[in-house]
Amino acid sequence: MQRSLSGLMGAIALTGALLSCGNLAQRGGADGLLDFPLGDITPISQLQQLRSTPAPVHLRGQVVEVAPLLQGGAYRLQDPSGSIWVLTSTPLPPVGDTLQIQGEARYQTIMIVGQDLGESYVQETERRRG
Repeated sequence: MQRSLSGLMGAIALTGALLSCGNLAQRGGADGLLDFPLGDITPISQLQQLRSTPAPVHLRGQVVEVAPLLQGGAYRLQDPSGSIWVLTSTPLPPVGDTLQIQGEARYQTIMIVGQDLGESYVQETERRRG
């Protein structure tokens, strides 16, 4: 767990410029709901080995940990298949909240002594409770 958080914080430091680009504010339809059906939800375990180009994903899970940062923060989202860190520029959700999010799955390579200690994460683009 500590290595994962350390790896994520390293990834955040390396991609700080990316986080400051674009408006990632919460948004939704007129009713505040996201525009994707629950059938399109991706199990988090499918993202943990991601090493390809960024890919759009829809996730649903419970917030189990938060990490405030200078611009927004990160939270760990968990579903029955696993958990993943989610970066956001919006206020952090409370631990225990169940969320449905849309975002972009990414992988940040962190090479240390010739070994890739990188990690998959999601850059949040939309969020709703439930």
